[in-house]
Amino acid sequence: MRIGVDGLMGSGKTMFADALARRIPATRLSIDDFHRPPAERIDYYTDAFDLHAFRAAVEATPGAVIADGIFLHKPELRGVFDLTIWLMVDRDVARGRAIERDRGRLADAVERYATRYAPAETRYLAEIDPARLADLVVENTDPAHPRLLLDSNP
Repeated sequence: MRIGVDGLMGSGKTMFADALARRIPATRLSIDDFHRPPAERIDYYTDAFDLHAFRAAVEATPGAVIADGIFLHKPELRGVFDLTIWLMVDRDVARGRAIERDRGRLADAVERYATRYAPAETRYLAEIDPARLADLVVENTDPAHPRLLLDSNP
């Protein structure tokens, strides 16, 4: 089984996938390990990740796989997962968590989220509507108490 955990930056994808992997023995993969070289990252939405290499890694990994990352419902990755999970979190909450997480390694974290990452997320939500495509939607504003939503459009 191949499971993909998708969500906004700061939605808790890595923590959720790690917790899932503690219950289901699986190889863990992350799209964050498939960043393109900085010189190739012109538009974060289209150029940040090597989606084809990521897909190949998911497909080539034997046994169960739990992968996390943003943009996992893009057309280039459709069909690679047996189950997809969308972590639904208020955008302001997710952005605040992401900025806090990245502040130590990115001096311009606030500016990057405002000018690069948030516009990419907005485009992804508008073009792809990952909550609609996901097999499961989990409300994850409080990562200690994730809650399965039966209706992905509350």
